[in-house]
Amino acid sequence: TEEGLYEKLYNYYTGAPLSARGQKQYTIEALYPKYLKWKSEENVTGKTIQIREQNWRTYYKDTDIVKEDIRKLKLKDWTAFYKKLVKERHMSQKCFINVKSLMRQLYEYAIEEEIVEVNVVANVINRRMPFTETGIRNAIKAEPFQPSEMDAIEKWCRSEMEKPRVKKQYYYIILFNVRMGLRFGELAAIRWSDINFDERSVYVCGQMLDTVEVVELEGDRMDFKVHHNQRYSHMKSGESTRRLRMPEETCELLREVRQHQEELGIQSEYVFPVEAEYLRKKTLNDKIKALAEHLGKDPTNYHAHSLRATAACNKYHETNDLLLVKAFLGHRQVAMTEQYTGNLNVIG
Repeated sequence: TEEGLYEKLYNYYTGAPLSARGQKQYTIEALYPKYLKWKSEENVTGKTIQIREQNWRTYYKDTDIVKEDIRKLKLKDWTAFYKKLVKERHMSQKCFINVKSLMRQLYEYAIEEEIVEVNVVANVINRRMPFTETGIRNAIKAEPFQPSEMDAIEKWCRSEMEKPRVKKQYYYIILFNVRMGLRFGELAAIRWSDINFDERSVYVCGQMLDTVEVVELEGDRMDFKVHHNQRYSHMKSGESTRRLRMPEETCELLREVRQHQEELGIQSEYVFPVEAEYLRKKTLNDKIKALAEHLGKDPTNYHAHSLRATAACNKYHETNDLLLVKAFLGHRQVAMTEQYTGNLNVIG
């Protein structure tokens, strides 16, 4: 028919996906590679693209819904799909939002290409998903040490540092971060220029991250190249920089760290430099688990983030001020801070 001829000509000249019969394919799986290329051309990191690719292969690829014509899918279809997915995968709310965002953005691409007019995935209501209580709360998986154990932590670290051929820096890091509560990436990004000994403060203004570069994009396959330990001046999730006051004993500790680096012949702008293998996350995790075992604890949920959780609980125990702890940790929302302090009983 004349109408069919116009359709074929339109498909040919617009470069839309074609089926074996030469007709336009509007299935989700046919549009996904186009979306991924469209997304990679935006101002996003390679790591973002890699996460999208991982989520596609984990949660969407080969499912029945992605074989459907995007123009025919309704809100009820996506709601049913996500309810089943959340239930079967025991997904947390945070995980679900990340997975859903891929499809929401694919719909944005389809709208821009005038394939659909409405982003039905954006209208899926999160609170109707069958999250478990843990999934909704999305509590941190890091056990804190208790305020009453701080002296024991100090004693253990100092004792370990007296052993021969020991890597003292990890015990310095433990003693520093149980008080200051920095994320690992923030800890690795602290420079000596960020330390003000006169004011007894540390300026938290960056993070050390592994970045991912998109090397190749072909069909629905991508290759990625990882660049380790790249310093960025932006903070996690758009948080603000923060200047934290240090106790005098923490200042003295940093003076020890500087002397230790001089003894090792390390010349670096960083307080805990990763480039000289002065700081490695796996080794730090191993030391923290050893500390937990020494204190008679199950080491399973003790790792680098436990130091941040410990500092948060200590600060809350000292002040009973949730907003102060929020600022101390650099959180944007009080709800996140409550995940650290929710199980801590404070005597006012």
